[in-house]
Amino acid sequence: FDNNYNDASGNNRNLTAAGSPTFSTDRKDGSHAVSFNGSNQYLNVPFGGSAGNFPNDAYNARTIAVWIKPAAAAISGSNKFVYEFGGSDDGIALRFNSGSLQAGIASGSSRATAVVNSITSNSSWVSGGWNHVAVVYDVNRLRLFVNGVLKTTTNLGFSAMTTTTNASRIAGSTGTNAFNSSQSSTNYTGLMDDLEFYSEPMGADQIVAVMNQSYTADTTFALPAIPAAPTNLISPAQPT
Repeated sequence: FDNNYNDASGNNRNLTAAGSPTFSTDRKDGSHAVSFNGSNQYLNVPFGGSAGNFPNDAYNARTIAVWIKPAAAAISGSNKFVYEFGGSDDGIALRFNSGSLQAGIASGSSRATAVVNSITSNSSWVSGGWNHVAVVYDVNRLRLFVNGVLKTTTNLGFSAMTTTTNASRIAGSTGTNAFNSSQSSTNYTGLMDDLEFYSEPMGADQIVAVMNQSYTADTTFALPAIPAAPTNLISPAQPT
């Protein structure tokens, strides 16, 4: 969110703003973060409504990481969405709900949540400051990390996400989300920066590397050459 809504990956998945969110130099990465008023400001994600196109594709692993600096009203409010990707049939979402931080997931309209209650009292949470939140989906479990620390794991009754035609949104809900909650009064209040997607299910060390901007994708190394067969070996004397 460096004073624009362009896709830093180069895939042209640029966001579209509604309600004229503003940019702030209070940020975690680059030059700016985006600021939402909690009323009528949000970002629409491209390709929503097209099944099979990211983020509406099928998958069985995904990590979504983001820096947030929420206002107190967002944390204490009901059903305040940081983001929703996909819909109530197949999707992942993150919200604040009456003081708790909740990750939601849906596959084939089967839903589950990973919840950290009383988030501002949690030892990993930075009150009034920036916090890094990562939601990790890994086949049949959903994990929620706060500032690189695993806070909760939920076992799931499914093992894959299928395609959806529902739209996706940041800092609000379209009304079709993984929690299957309403669209009313869902807008997030506060700052947001460095929203990233990964196709792998990250662990704590990898998430900390993402936080520190030092993460590199896993590399497959070539196996070493097979050693040459030994020569000049002397056979031990055989018994007679």
